[in-house]
Amino acid sequence: MNLRAVGVACACLALTGFAVLHAQPPTVFRSGVDLITVDVTVLDGNGTPIEGLTADQFEVKVDGASRRVLWSEFVPHRSRPLDPSGPSESFSSNEHVDPGRLVIIAVDQLHIRRVEGLAALRGASNFIDSLDARDLVAAAPLGDGRPIEFTSDHAAVKRSLQRLTGSGSLVPTHYNIGLSEALAIGDGNRSRLDMVVRRECGQSLGVFENPARLAENNWMRDPCPVQVEQEGRAIAQQARMEARLSLEALTRMIARLAALEGSKTLVLLSEGLVAEPQLFDLSALGAAAQAARVTIYVLHLDSPLLDASDSRISPTVNADRHLRADGLSRLAGTARGALFTLVGSNPSPFRRILREISGYYLVAFEAGDSDRDGRRRRIAVSTRAPGAMVRARPSFTIPATLTASSPVPLIERLLRSPGLSTELPLRVAAHTFQDADQEQLRVLVTAETDHAGYGREITVGYLVVNAAGVIVASGAATTESGRLTVPASLPPGRYLVRVAAVDAGGRQGSVERRFNAVLGGVGAVRLSDLMIADPLNGESPVLRPTAARAAGERVLLHVEAYAPPAWSPDGDVEFELIGPSSASALTATAAFRPSGVGRWTASVEVSLEAIAPGPYLAAARVPLGFGAPHPLSRTLVITRR
Repeated sequence: MNLRAVGVACACLALTGFAVLHAQPPTVFRSGVDLITVDVTVLDGNGTPIEGLTADQFEVKVDGASRRVLWSEFVPHRSRPLDPSGPSESFSSNEHVDPGRLVIIAVDQLHIRRVEGLAALRGASNFIDSLDARDLVAAAPLGDGRPIEFTSDHAAVKRSLQRLTGSGSLVPTHYNIGLSEALAIGDGNRSRLDMVVRRECGQSLGVFENPARLAENNWMRDPCPVQVEQEGRAIAQQARMEARLSLEALTRMIARLAALEGSKTLVLLSEGLVAEPQLFDLSALGAAAQAARVTIYVLHLDSPLLDASDSRISPTVNADRHLRADGLSRLAGTARGALFTLVGSNPSPFRRILREISGYYLVAFEAGDSDRDGRRRRIAVSTRAPGAMVRARPSFTIPATLTASSPVPLIERLLRSPGLSTELPLRVAAHTFQDADQEQLRVLVTAETDHAGYGREITVGYLVVNAAGVIVASGAATTESGRLTVPASLPPGRYLVRVAAVDAGGRQGSVERRFNAVLGGVGAVRLSDLMIADPLNGESPVLRPTAARAAGERVLLHVEAYAPPAWSPDGDVEFELIGPSSASALTATAAFRPSGVGRWTASVEVSLEAIAPGPYLAAARVPLGFGAPHPLSRTLVITRR
């Protein structure tokens, strides 16, 4: 295993003639240099994520040029168990964990009128009822700068929603001017102004400005054309100002969400947003959403033709609706989301969102040298899956001057986070042995994940906390094998180990395990845990224990005994692999050999070639020199790479 320390050094461990890995110099985390990772949603016609796609079924183009897709992985909402036997007593895994989704309902109060938004908020309350109990939910108006508090108390979020109302209002006008007309007038479009003046004032703009007509009226101007232009400009100014305020508030909300690890879903309720492409560049907002891993779904509230405060129908009602919806569509598209029209409290759009957020892909591709210039690059992701609809961010940027970036701050945030991250499958186990200091125990903490090859460096951080809540060991290191073992010298007692990992593609995982650091055995004869490790190679006698999985064709079974120097074992250690049906799949024996004063070791290397993949119980019966042999066991999952 190629192991390089990041930020801390891992001490060398001598263990009964075997050694544990030495620390190496710091390394550079290459995520974002070699790989660009994007969240991609692939849906069928009903909005259900399509699973089972492989890297060769995706195509990525940057500014129209193809890029090599290195790997892809589907991340389901509901995590799949590691094996049919369920959670194990000898290791912990985040593969059994459903951490729930982070969902925030944001209310664009500036663009929702007080009465028209009530039905939509009722629909949002029903949407919350449809979420899983594990999902963490929040609700907030866009302009609220207070910290966002996600909670599993869905009823409290519904009560919060009920207190929200729209604050949108129309510009009071004397003339009936449509929104699209007002924007054109605000942009100085004289032909559109003339069209409105003809309708509202009875004559064309040219007639009102005709010198002969003005002379006939003693140079008194009719105020109608001027008032039409002023009202049109006022409507345009308010629409664009409110759009800018809402977009700025949304950007600030995304920035607050960036502090939370993992993927987030933001459901925005709005009656419309005027965000013309020539005036509003949403690429920065999209980049912020990508960095924060926020997907934005927008529910466009279907507005009635007549406003409660105005009995007139806009002369450009269809164009106005399209204009408002277009701004929302651009907003959703730049953040990997979608726009849906919400009529009243109709649950269909909410159900569609629920289906869509039930899973997504992480797709990693290799950036070209020309991509590393600090410019924003267009990205297009497609798939060969028939009938599939793909959603991904539209752009990315790699700084022109690359600097070594450490994943340790991200590891620290994952370790502090109260929830678990499950994008990167992660397993952790602890093995307890006698330390050279007889008052202490030597605990080997092993973390492992699935290794997908091609530069998939994985940075792993860990914390060991004692029963008093004090951190007694911590560190971080980078491995290319997908497995990391670190030693800790601890007094006997109960501990919590928390492990977090990030791979070179940006996948994140965290897991925790409570364990009791204590030796087994009876009387004066104490026993270590049963260890399952990789076979020893001829270069160095290094024990590399597994946490749960054995992907190779051979493993080493190892156990130690600690007893007074006069003790003598009365037989061999019997090892066995027991299958799911309690049938014996393998048996082997090993004799205890002295390894220092008061220490004996028994190890045997066994072949797994003839054993079918699946979960097994590795068992050892250890002779104590008196009474029946003492049993030890540990779960082993055999896989085939």
